[in-house]
Order: sequence, then structure tokens, then C-alpha cells
Amino acid sequence: MKKMASKERTRFPERFGQLLWQEGSDGGSIWLLFPSSKNAIYGSLVEGQMSAYLPFGWYRCVIDPQQAKTEATAALSREGWEELPIVLVEANRQQVLYIRSEENDEEWTFAGAFEYGIPPKERRLPVRWVRLSEPSPETLLALHGYRPSAPPSDFNVQCDRVLHEAANWSGVVREVSCQLTIDLEKTVYRINLLEGSKPIARKETPYTDEVIRFLRHPLRTGEYFSTKDGTYLKWNPLKDVEYDEVMVKNKEGKREYYHLSVLKPLVHRSTFFSDVLALPSTCEELLRTHESSDIVLQISLDEQKKDRGFKKYLKVHLDGLKDEGRLSGLENENMGIFDVALLAECGQLVDIDSSSRYTLSIDAETLVSLGMVHLLSDYSNLENAIVGHIEELESAEPDEMDLDVEEEEEVLEEGPELRFVRIDVEESVRIKTIDVTVQLCNVDDEDDFVVLTLLSISSEIANAQSVAYDYIEHEIRRNLRGNRISEDTMDEISRETEKALQKKSVRIDYY
Repeated sequence: MKKMASKERTRFPERFGQLLWQEGSDGGSIWLLFPSSKNAIYGSLVEGQMSAYLPFGWYRCVIDPQQAKTEATAALSREGWEELPIVLVEANRQQVLYIRSEENDEEWTFAGAFEYGIPPKERRLPVRWVRLSEPSPETLLALHGYRPSAPPSDFNVQCDRVLHEAANWSGVVREVSCQLTIDLEKTVYRINLLEGSKPIARKETPYTDEVIRFLRHPLRTGEYFSTKDGTYLKWNPLKDVEYDEVMVKNKEGKREYYHLSVLKPLVHRSTFFSDVLALPSTCEELLRTHESSDIVLQISLDEQKKDRGFKKYLKVHLDGLKDEGRLSGLENENMGIFDVALLAECGQLVDIDSSSRYTLSIDAETLVSLGMVHLLSDYSNLENAIVGHIEELESAEPDEMDLDVEEEEEVLEEGPELRFVRIDVEESVRIKTIDVTVQLCNVDDEDDFVVLTLLSISSEIANAQSVAYDYIEHEIRRNLRGNRISEDTMDEISRETEKALQKKSVRIDYY
């Protein structure tokens, strides 16, 4: 983030709010209390952040009213919370956020163009998400020389009203999971809401988009689904939905299967390649699709894009796809690792142009060398496919693999165990790179240290787009291979590298 120098003040419409920050062991909590266009103060709670100053990126905010109540009650006491005035400025039809500096009340820190997901109707919280990004060149030009005014004396009172609203919440929240299946007699989708294993509610609909909207309700509206008696039903659409595999006997008496996991990508992301991954509009239309040949999701990577830090460096090919229908368009898309992982969660793919249903298997052999299995715990299909390829390689070449492991263990045992000292980031203007190095020292001898290069990123690419987190993690582990470093130290190096890059305004994409 860049600090504003003292210049002649340019007048802009200003709306003031407050940022409250409390540091925590697993990342701090931020209450961002900001004015809407109608001057009502909205409240957003962001967790797991290492600083009060958010780097450019998209942040999902807390919508759980019980959690917000706890954090709001703590914030109202101000004990352990840092208070920083903020101001939203409208310039060139963009809202731009500034945060007053911690060190000097006369200085303000430029935070970026500010966007947010509005709270539920007639409510001031919770804000569903916030996003900070680089303003347009026209906005930056308009703000040249701008310096915020002093905030009014009563702005913190207005902010506290929002915290009181959160702290005064009362209600009952029941945690549930959702089971999506089909009622074959009614030809409708059925969503069973389960508390543990006990069904407590049900929703039925013939429409596919209504299923997606209902399952996405917490993400879409910013609040939990409320029953007629006022009870809130809490589920996470990304983790708490089970997709049934429905078996039907056709006219010939043969079994056919309908994998409802075909809806999963659009529940996770409503616009997930929606032009090509379109679904039948009703349950009846889905049941009328015919079972076609099995297909293989083959994954390839663009080494040049990967090495340059692009986050979308993967391509897919659907081997065995006979019809030139809409599904073939997936092969033209550039994908990141989590795009591919989410697509692989589908047990089947449906092509509405040909009314065909394809059972999907995965060929992920090209991903073995990337070392990303640890990132895919939420995507079991791709995770298992990669692990399967690794096991095949180990089984095919046991002697050679065992020898490699033994040699690596000997190298690790000979060197001293290293601990983390510091991270340094240098930008080379001549060759246009951002280089990250780490200093490590012998745990038994602080004078015995080594400096290793962790990664090198094109500064032009870093300025133009986000750098994938999985790329950073992979490069760190690759370049530290062969040194005796504990897993805790490795995690510390990763965390400090992220913080150092963010201080250099390098945007990191975690999705």
C-alpha cells in the first residue's frame, strides 16, 4: 500500500467510517464499518488476516449471527482492539478507500477501489463480501494530490450502533447438512435437511436453478435460511451438501445412474463456465438424458504460462466425447488447479445440446510433478486420481524409487537442522523480476546461516494480475528440497513469504 504525501487538498465527497482490528494467533479479526451510498453504516467482519491493512483481493465476510455477536461484543469493549478511521471517496464513479495511518494521524494509507456485497434487505449487516482492487487509471489521475479531511467527531458513535445491532442479536441457529436426491415418483429434486442423521426439514422442486439457488442461500443472501418459527438453519454450501447417485431401471430393465454431483460446480460458483457447463432446466429433462459413452478428463499444462506465474495454466481434454455438443467448449477454456478440481468433482457431465450423459474418469498424471496433493483435501476426486498415479509409479519402479528415497534421506541427515530467520524481497528494475530469498540458520549455531532463493516472479506479470498461491507454495518447497527443515518451519516460511509479497503489493490468488 502507498502512503499519501502531504499535498494541496482536492475536494471530493467523503464518507467516514471506522476499522477495528484485533490480532489473533491464527490471524486477526477486522470489523470494517463503512458508509453506504445512502450514508447508512454497514458492518463487515473479516477473519484470518495478518494485518489491519487488507491487500488487494476478494474476502468472504462472516455471516454467522452468533459469531458476529461474539466479535461485536468484544469490539465494543475496545480492549485489545486498534481503532483506525477510514474514508470512502467517490471519484470517476468508483469508491476508493483510505485508512488513516497507524503512525501519524495526519497521514492516510491508500487501500484501493472498494466494492462489497450488500447486507440482507433493510439490514446493516452482515456484508457478504468485500473486495479491494487497483482503481482505473482515470480514477488515479482524478485523485492525484487528494488528501482526506479530518473525520467528524461523532462518526464512531454511528459505527458503534452497527456493533450494538450485532451484539443484541438473539435467535436459535441449528447446524444442518443437505442431501440432494430425486423423488422418482414425483419427478422432482428433493433436498433433505439433516441435523446429524435426523431429517428435520425438506424442500422439493422440479427446477434445477431453484435447487442451486436454495443450496447457495447463505452465500447468495448473506444470512441463513429461516424457518416459519424463526429458527435459522446453518449450512456451508461448499462443504455440507451431499450429492446422491440415483439409480433408475430403464425400459430394458438395465440400471442407469444419475450423478447429481453434476450440480456441484454451480453450487460452489454460480457462473462456473456456465456457457458450456449448462444443465437441463428441470428434473424431468435430466431424467430424459440418455447414457452415452464414458469419457476421460485428461489434464495438460502450459509450462510457459506456469513458469511465468499465470494462475490459469491448465487445459482439459474430454477423451471419448463423441458428440460435438456444448461440452466440447470446456477444451477451449484456460483453467487453474481449483477450476479443474471442481470440474473433476462431477461423477458425470451432461451435454444439453445432445441430451447426453457421460460418466467421467480422471487422468491427472501430468499433475503429479506439481506436488499439489496437499492443496486438494476438499476435492477428493482429483486428489485420489493424483495419489493413484503416484502409487502406480511407485509400484512400477520399486527399486529405483526406493533408492531415490534412501539417497534423499541420507542428504537430509548429513546437513544441520535449519530454522527461519527472515524473508527478503528485492525487485530488479533491469531484468524486471521480484526475487524472494530466505535466511536460515543452524538451530545449534546462530553464526552458521545460509541464504536461499525461494522464487522469482516477473514484476510485469505481478503488476498486471494475481499470482497463484499454489505456484508460490510449489516453488518454495521445490527450492528448499534437500535441506533439513521441519514442517512447522516450512509453514512459517510460507506465511512470511506471503506477508512479504503482500507488502510489495503483489496480489495472491487463493482460489
